[in-house]
Amino acid sequence: MKKIILLILLLLNIGIVSAAIDIEYNCHDKRCLEGTTVDYSFIIYNNIDKKIDIGNLFLKEEGTGRILENHSVAERVFPGEHKTFNFTSSVKAPLEGYTFYFYPCFTTVISNETEITEAGDVCGEAQKTISVIPLSKIQCESNKDCSAREYCNMDLFKCKPLRCEEGDFIAGHKCTSLGGYIGAFFVAVPGGYIGSAFIIIIGLALSFALVMMFVKQRKKRITEREDRESVTERED
Repeated sequence: MKKIILLILLLLNIGIVSAAIDIEYNCHDKRCLEGTTVDYSFIIYNNIDKKIDIGNLFLKEEGTGRILENHSVAERVFPGEHKTFNFTSSVKAPLEGYTFYFYPCFTTVISNETEITEAGDVCGEAQKTISVIPLSKIQCESNKDCSAREYCNMDLFKCKPLRCEEGDFIAGHKCTSLGGYIGAFFVAVPGGYIGSAFIIIIGLALSFALVMMFVKQRKKRITEREDRESVTERED
């Protein structure tokens, strides 16, 4: 009797493994930011000669067993069929790090023409992953949130140090060469360059400043000479 029961259980296990599940997902945000929209597609394959009644579709986290998504469907998949079930949800954050490790699963009742032969959970054999950006990990949303020598990596929302080539300098959270810095002022417009006018104005301003400095120094020397002559006359 025990051998017969064991044989039946083995046959049932073979059958339920043949009822396979897979999953596809698509984050509306390319970085899968926590709280943004994600679309899931659960795909059930019935490779056995019995009907499969699907109760719930869910994602089970590896290690913790935490249920990430749970959807009730109450659908039947006949032998040789496969069905796709689509759901829209919001991106969840992992307990730690940036990546979920999980298995797609479904609860099922398997039956033949006269009776239920097995009930339970079926999970995919291959581990799946989703890389997300948890809100708690966000350091910056633009360069202004970082220090002067850093930039905001918008794929990770993290401040990263700038590594410039020798001879370059940092301006506006970017590595810039002197030639590139000057060239940035040359914005093409009909009839010439705005940058050219800017350079001319700067040149005139510097020239004026030099002239004023020369005049000031000259006046100072004249005043000092007059003072010395005045002192000499008083002594005489």
